[in-house]
Amino acid sequence: MKEELLHFIWQSKLLLGKPLTTIAGDRIHIRQLGKPNRDAGPDFTNAKIELTGTLWAGNIEIHVRSSDWELHKHQNDLAYNNVILHVVYYHDKPAYTQEGRELETLELRQYIPGTLLAKYAHLEKYAKHHIPCEAIAVKPDLQKQLFWYDRLLVERIETRFEQIQYLLDQTQSHWEESYYRFLMYYLGMKINAQPMALLAAKLPLNILTKHQQQPELLLALVIGVSSLWNKFEHSHKAELISLFKHYAHKYNLEPMESSIWKFSQTRPGNFPTARLFQFSLLFQYGAFHLPNVLACSNTKQLEQLFTLPAQITHSMGRESVRLLLVNAVLPFVFAYGKHQHQPELMDKALQWYTEFPPEKNAITRQFKTIQLIPQHAGEAQALIQLKNAYCNSLRCLHCAIGHQTLLYV
Repeated sequence: MKEELLHFIWQSKLLLGKPLTTIAGDRIHIRQLGKPNRDAGPDFTNAKIELTGTLWAGNIEIHVRSSDWELHKHQNDLAYNNVILHVVYYHDKPAYTQEGRELETLELRQYIPGTLLAKYAHLEKYAKHHIPCEAIAVKPDLQKQLFWYDRLLVERIETRFEQIQYLLDQTQSHWEESYYRFLMYYLGMKINAQPMALLAAKLPLNILTKHQQQPELLLALVIGVSSLWNKFEHSHKAELISLFKHYAHKYNLEPMESSIWKFSQTRPGNFPTARLFQFSLLFQYGAFHLPNVLACSNTKQLEQLFTLPAQITHSMGRESVRLLLVNAVLPFVFAYGKHQHQPELMDKALQWYTEFPPEKNAITRQFKTIQLIPQHAGEAQALIQLKNAYCNSLRCLHCAIGHQTLLYV
């Protein structure tokens, strides 16, 4: 038995309305469960219980065994003097407050349905499975499911905030420079994300912006700083190298170590040289300028901003463009709106998620086994967050699907 499960049972309202009796044999009615306390002190605050006809208001403390009260030294802590009920799974010893009052104790063993414990044991047994609840999952109703998706999507977006804040710290709160570096990271995909981020740090936005309408110079700067000349094929390669040498001296640019780039296990269209060539064109067209993205009023405009002409060799496919938008551009727009107190931008980013088709990957396919099939990109991102932040660490007690599964009779 885990204390976390007892917290879940208490919060689930499973005990409300049941004829409960304390260890001393007194009838108890729960009038108010209280609020979870995330700080030091009792587990639930501002609770109300009726005990033998008297209404008590105060705090609730929960333990697996009542002897845990002493184990945790609560008998010496003034903060626990206002505990009105000690809720335990197994009572093995009376508990007393610092002022010497014996606590009323509610033992839960006889009140917890055996089916709930069996389901939780199943989840623990299959903790390493792709989806621990796969064989027993019960979906909540559609309204709760959509609410859960929305919450997961926002959580997924917020996982990007720390990275964005780091970039803002590095750029002295320069949002456009941070946006440029953030997109470069995701343009590199997982395998070359770090090298792309390093390149962006070595090749500042203001230098590229000065030469936005000079495509050959843009390409020379990007390939030159990457040190990938030996991997790059171009009919005017010699001229580009000469051009880079001139401007590298002018701007004091320091090339990277070419060895950090990875080509193995990568399709030619995703080679670093192909991505850098795509970037030089996208930059020329304005995709890496934050104001241009913020000015888009719909996903069609946004997608067009990141779409290269079809005749360009190694042009980014539509799916790659959408992955970049969903994983980098939309989270950044949301973060910018939140930081700048512009809720309309946050709403726009969330709306854009619903207008892109769902990503198809190993994670979204796994959830088909429990009939969770994303209808748009926002729901696909929600499932990715569900898998990474809940399923992988067995946080079923904090999951809407886990909650429904455990309590379903």
